Amino acid sequence: MKLFLLGFSIVLGAVFFVTEARGSIPQDRAKTWRIVSHTFGPYGTSVRAFGVTGCETGRKYNRGARNSTSGTTGIFQIHPDWIGRIIRWGRRAIRVRNNLHGRWPNARYALFLSKGGRDWSPWAAVCRR
Repeated sequence: MKLFLLGFSIVLGAVFFVTEARGSIPQDRAKTWRIVSHTFGPYGTSVRAFGVTGCETGRKYNRGARNSTSGTTGIFQIHPDWIGRIIRWGRRAIRVRNNLHGRWPNARYALFLSKGGRDWSPWAAVCRR
């Protein structure tokens, strides 16, 4: 049993080493995952939310992502028409500020727009899965 565990550790270490040699997860992707998992994690929807950010940013996870045609901005591509509006979700409400490019506010607005990650219809036209 000890030999098996030692062999497994060596193989696992080799896989990790090879992954690191090719290049680690891009910094933008790691930051986006941290924010999405922190924001959507309590609702159990962080994996789906992260998938939406990948779809919306072309798998680049860039907080400055912007659609020049529609004007949508950020990791969740929130439309600037939301600026100044209040998004309601249950008893909670949030006012959208002019900070759509920031990862944290963009994720928080998406949390409210998606009702805790339960309704992805605003993203359905682009991100089908």
